[in-house]
Amino acid sequence: MNTLSQILCFCSAVTIGPNYQPVESTGLVQYRYEALSRRTYVLRLSTSDLLLDNADWREARMRGFAEQFADQTCRGRFQLVNDSPPRWPKDRYAYTRQFIFRCR
Repeated sequence: MNTLSQILCFCSAVTIGPNYQPVESTGLVQYRYEALSRRTYVLRLSTSDLLLDNADWREARMRGFAEQFADQTCRGRFQLVNDSPPRWPKDRYAYTRQFIFRCR
């Protein structure tokens, strides 16, 4: 393989890379989602701290958004799973959450 071919192969491998989903925002919640299979999705959420806010309100905000997103994606027929691994440290300030939902 000549030098030009090697350089072109290297450049194409570097520029292609993985296809990441951009982070989208809807007011107080930022999210990213991806399909794990034909009917299973993972939804990664984050939220910021408001002036008068606590962990329960942030959790409710993220869960409500996850349910609404799954409802729209699956047309009302879904099973939502809170998928925060137990090995993650238990933090009283919950700013991120990951949900997996399956369309039925």
